Amino acid sequence: MKESFKHILAIARAERLLIFRTAKFLVLSGIGLLIVALFIFGTTMATIFGNNPPGEFLLQGTDALLAMYLFSFLQAILIVFIASDFRKTEARARLDEVMYSRPVNTASWVVGKYWGVVSSVIYLNIALILLASIGRVFKWYFVDASIGLQPAFEYIFIATIPSILFMTSLVFFLVSLLRIQALAIIVPIGYVASIFFYFHNNYLGFFDYGCFFAPLFASDLIGFADLEYLISQRIFYTLFAFALLAFSIVLFPRPRQNQWLHRIIFGAGIVLSIAAFAVVVNVVQIENKKNIWADEARAYQKNKNDDLLCQVTNYNFNLEIFQNQYPLKAQIELTVKNPNEAALDVLNFSLNQGFRVQSVRAANGNERTFQHDKNVLSVDLPVPLQSGDSLKINVTYAGKPDERSFMLDRLPEQDDLISKREGPFLKSSISAWIDKNYVFLPMEIGWYPVPGVSFGFSHSASRPLNFATARFNILGPGNLQYITQGKPLNNDGSGKEFIVEKPVPGFSLNAGPYEKLSRSFRQMDIELYFYAPHLPDIKEFEEIADTCFEAIETMFDEIETITGLPYPYPRLAFVESPTQMQIYLTESGVQNTLLQPGIIMIDETEITGRNIKKEIENRTKRAKRRGQDDSPQKIKRDVFIDFMLDYLIPSNFWRGDGTLNSPLKNHLHFQMDIRNPVLARALEVQYFELCEKRIYDTFFPKSSKRRFSSFDELRNFNSGWAIRRRYDVNLDSLIQILEQVPLSQLKPQGKGGLYRAAVDFKSPQILEMLRNLVGEEQWQKGIQELVKQYRYKPVTRENLLEMVQNGPASVESDFFETWFDKKTYPGYKIISAEAQKLKPRGSKNIKMGYQIKVKVRNGEEGAGFVRLLCRLKGDDTWKKVYLNSFEEKEILFPVYAQPKEIELYPYYARNRGKIKKAIRIKEGLLRKQPVDTSFVIKHSLSDSLNFVLDDQSEKFSAPVQNESKYFRPALKGKSWQARIDDVAFGDYYLSWHFKRGGSGEYPARWEAEIPKTGSYSLSYRLPYGKTWFLHPRHFVDELILKIYAADGEQKIKLRPAQTSDDWLPMGQFYFEKGKPAIVEIIDEGNGRLIADAIRWEFVN
Repeated sequence: MKESFKHILAIARAERLLIFRTAKFLVLSGIGLLIVALFIFGTTMATIFGNNPPGEFLLQGTDALLAMYLFSFLQAILIVFIASDFRKTEARARLDEVMYSRPVNTASWVVGKYWGVVSSVIYLNIALILLASIGRVFKWYFVDASIGLQPAFEYIFIATIPSILFMTSLVFFLVSLLRIQALAIIVPIGYVASIFFYFHNNYLGFFDYGCFFAPLFASDLIGFADLEYLISQRIFYTLFAFALLAFSIVLFPRPRQNQWLHRIIFGAGIVLSIAAFAVVVNVVQIENKKNIWADEARAYQKNKNDDLLCQVTNYNFNLEIFQNQYPLKAQIELTVKNPNEAALDVLNFSLNQGFRVQSVRAANGNERTFQHDKNVLSVDLPVPLQSGDSLKINVTYAGKPDERSFMLDRLPEQDDLISKREGPFLKSSISAWIDKNYVFLPMEIGWYPVPGVSFGFSHSASRPLNFATARFNILGPGNLQYITQGKPLNNDGSGKEFIVEKPVPGFSLNAGPYEKLSRSFRQMDIELYFYAPHLPDIKEFEEIADTCFEAIETMFDEIETITGLPYPYPRLAFVESPTQMQIYLTESGVQNTLLQPGIIMIDETEITGRNIKKEIENRTKRAKRRGQDDSPQKIKRDVFIDFMLDYLIPSNFWRGDGTLNSPLKNHLHFQMDIRNPVLARALEVQYFELCEKRIYDTFFPKSSKRRFSSFDELRNFNSGWAIRRRYDVNLDSLIQILEQVPLSQLKPQGKGGLYRAAVDFKSPQILEMLRNLVGEEQWQKGIQELVKQYRYKPVTRENLLEMVQNGPASVESDFFETWFDKKTYPGYKIISAEAQKLKPRGSKNIKMGYQIKVKVRNGEEGAGFVRLLCRLKGDDTWKKVYLNSFEEKEILFPVYAQPKEIELYPYYARNRGKIKKAIRIKEGLLRKQPVDTSFVIKHSLSDSLNFVLDDQSEKFSAPVQNESKYFRPALKGKSWQARIDDVAFGDYYLSWHFKRGGSGEYPARWEAEIPKTGSYSLSYRLPYGKTWFLHPRHFVDELILKIYAADGEQKIKLRPAQTSDDWLPMGQFYFEKGKPAIVEIIDEGNGRLIADAIRWEFVN
């Protein structure tokens, strides 16, 4: 055995020397090390000198971890080419004859060469770790980042070593089996390609041998999180690697020296293969059992959904955290009330199945019969609980919550709501966590008994909330800070006893070795719990502490002013949470595990991503360059305000959903049970938008007014990429569902992106229109009355409408029915905009005025508000206009500066892009009093005889136009492609279709329905030369159009030219009502041509 070991090491050493001298190894490893070095030092320099990089780069050991991950892609190819040479190199060096003549058995020979290949690649990884360590030292020195490399070493043991062992064994096995080097290279490369292009991390990750798509990104708080399946997968690949190695020895083309040894090795290969696949079978069986259990739990809870619910009015928690063999042991006294008219003989509670219920006792200590199954704890009562009566029971349970088994109504296709796969950062998703250092137990996870079941509710009426008071007594590690609802009772501030005096809809528990900052404000006590190394430069704000505190109070004052509701709890705690914490969309709406009553959990990367010193430095340089106030107090104040608002009310529409970390839900949603998820989301987004605009205007008054929120920017339909980024949906799909499906019929399906986008786009704007109809003062009084009357009670949309109408303004009773239950989708257009100088007779005002006249049309069904913005030389003027279905209004108002253009902003419309029109100033001077009014325009018959067919009309068609919308990118070549442009014509968005000229085989056509027989003057829309896209050198020299009129087919040719109104006359043609009236543009020529619009004007 000792001799064999010596032979193995000698052969391995020789193999390494041969490998190190090969050009393949030198080139591939050199490229890999260079890429990684550039990555490490590039991100380090960006952190030191540039703007703030993603917060992930400042977590412990991120550089080395990502370096190992990036190198794994090149390593997959490197191993294949190196290992495939394991017979060819010694044959070329004629070493095989020498080795055959020595007393070296086949096993020692193959294992030695195997270890030579494996160790050479491992040495490369060690060099990589050392290189990453140097980069980490730079970060530690310049930006105070921690040097820790523990995640990288864990990654090597979890991912790198098993993948090296497996791929080397696979290549050895293929070489021994096939004995053709080319095939031994092609097969593994094909396998690697299949992982990248098909398997990814699907099928429980058992095809991803290299962890290329595995969620292996470490948090500074909890590390890699749950690795149960991943560890099983790595065990499988390690066992299978040794099995393939054993078969490689057996199949190796060399005379056998020891038959028994070969039999033993072959048997070992069989055993290892069976053990490896037993791991796979075991994991698959566990997964299948979980799925079967989940299906049974859904059916079980759905059957119990009709059972009468009890109400828990108070909880008395006695919690032990890692004080015995259980992570969490709870003894809870529940004060239970029967709110129903009928008596209760069974009490049903939701409780996570990961816990084992030990006992249920009455207040007198008597045991009660219970059953804990499928996340439901049922307690039998010996004497029925009568209506209005109360009793106390004590429930004792212990264990660890199974976060996956509780939220049974998660959408099956949805991975997550917060993307955990940004670039190279592949993170796992968890909704709860408990270990000896950190505890994160949100109320959604079912860690304590809550009345009723947690599944089986319809989308229009989600799970009822249970509002209760509580008292907490926590026994746990003394080095932890404990955070839950309510205020601490300990005089020493250790925070292990809490009392919740005001009822809340749920309870959460957080704990960790946090650094704590706290201060009392006028509205509440604010506490910040964070991991100390993540916020080292918070002391930069010490010298302006009073200014910072004033800014915080101002922000909460504004929130209270906008909502009309005070903050309801004694404190607001911000708790740093692991980057793996996830929010899920369920069949009854979003389950926001990060936002709890009085507690907001903030992703650790959001904190590490803020380099306060660097922000102060950069802002100071910018202020000096622009000649602005660069005093330290002013700069630090602005940085602090940005720091605060970016967490609580982020305003960048291209980032994630800012409502997820907003404290606004404490004011309204945690005070009532808003059962309709669409209404709940509408209120949440509406108040977020109002606060966003108001608060930014308050803190930055010198900048332009924030008339539009980050959600408004998305609703303009200008940023399709931003919509895809936030909701993972295409713009065409979103518009289609808004046109075809009423809000009340929307249900989360698939990944849920379409549902979220449609609700966010439409529902808040409906409430904003309602707020404008009743007036802001009446709206606020109505919300205050709603909270007063329905505090801790269920609320419907009818209740909301009733409360806000208790005033002089009234709204139709079918307002919500029109907007929620019907496919209401208005579209607006500015018909004309003109102005005339105004000087009233006898006026002593020297300043010249202008009388503005604007015509606006709603061309669709559905009444709604629009906002008209008149841009002036100086300040701008706003007007609000209410338009009924298919209504056109003329709006008159005076201004006292020269007007430039009118821009229309609908609250909710099918329009895409900006709706604006330049104001034409008429000649002459008006000598009359200014008019400020609006009235409906009644159209005559002649109006219907003049019309325009646009390329967005259903009467327009072009080859593959309809099909192209389903392809990304759209079809090119012979097809007509749509393009949005500000100079184009359009009703609801400005666009045209275009293509390169060809042979004329693919014409675009407009087919009109003639309202009256007669002659019509036709015009072709061509804003020639108005944009680079229509520059003469790009456009065709001649336009060929074909007109199908009553007297036959006619072909005309037009020379492109600029006109005053962008309409190119085509001539007069005779059409008969009921007969075809078609205009075609022939795609013939050498340049570009467009199909925008055709205008029809009745002549006689």
